[in-house]
Amino acid sequence: MKTALHEATSREEVMQNNFDYTLFSWSKQKGIDPLCVERAAGSYLYDYSGKRYLDFSSGLMNVNIGHGDQRVTDA
Repeated sequence: MKTALHEATSREEVMQNNFDYTLFSWSKQKGIDPLCVERAAGSYLYDYSGKRYLDFSSGLMNVNIGHGDQRVTDA
């Protein structure tokens, strides 16, 4: 059985959901061009072309423990 968590999502769908449901902090809301993230691991984000970005703002709304750390999931 597939769940929504494991289904692949297109870049276009991610971007539309982003515009529909996200309040961008410290930014004007109209005309913003956000980074479209496909996945995250540790302190890095990856876009749909595979480019890696250091997640400098991860502490903006959460504790900076990185993304997808299996040790945290297991705890």
